[in-house]
Amino acid sequence: MKKIGFCILIVMLLTGCANAPKEVGKTMTCKQDGEVVNIIVIFTTNKDDEIISSSVNTTIKLNTPEDAIVLQASLLQQKLDFEGIEGIKFDYDIKDNQATIIGEYDITKISADVLPRIGFTDDLKTNGKFKTDKFSELYEEVGVACIVE
Repeated sequence: MKKIGFCILIVMLLTGCANAPKEVGKTMTCKQDGEVVNIIVIFTTNKDDEIISSSVNTTIKLNTPEDAIVLQASLLQQKLDFEGIEGIKFDYDIKDNQATIIGEYDITKISADVLPRIGFTDDLKTNGKFKTDKFSELYEEVGVACIVE
């Protein structure tokens, strides 16, 4: 049960969005391959290295039916919370002993009051902009490796 709580926290920390813009600078891919949780986060930046979108794909191994029930309740609430918010696509699927969670976030379309709810807090800004360096540092602290391409 503690692992599921940790997984929910990781999912909430590693959120982002898609809808790639015309001028793309670089892509930062962050991955965690674990026994229980696998996470891939892709950040896309503009030519000024400002994060404009991210996508998160998470799979979680569920050990018991109770884990699935707890996780489904949390994910359903997140899905309902994000419903109708411009720039956010959030969905999940739970089958057998595995959950798949997909979040896509267009930072350029999400309002400033919603950004902290998806992990884009002011302390992660550099000169007032969301940059990959701060996110890379944060993710590496929790064991998620990031590569800039």
